Amino acid sequence: MFNRIGFSEVLVILVIALVVFGPRRLPELARAIGQSLREFRRATREFAGELDEAGAEARRVADEVREAASDAVRAAEATAPPGGGEKPGHPAGSPATRQEDQAGS
Repeated sequence: MFNRIGFSEVLVILVIALVVFGPRRLPELARAIGQSLREFRRATREFAGELDEAGAEARRVADEVREAASDAVRAAEATAPPGGGEKPGHPAGSPATRQEDQAGS
């Protein structure tokens, strides 16, 4: 909305401000607006920095979780009996596995 404000619009705004606030209060008002804008920019930079830090922390945690999961998979593969030990689709000790084992005996 205010992206296309030109010199003539700024001049009109300043004239209106001069009439409304008077020549004595206008410098005070401009100073206060400038300080407010500086404070807003500083707060915005701090907030953006905190978001960046939180994002970096989240990436570190995600990497640690991936690494832990990968380690767990490698450990499970290393301790698994040769040949898998289980029939596909049937966990060891399930009734279907016991029935197949008994039928094969």
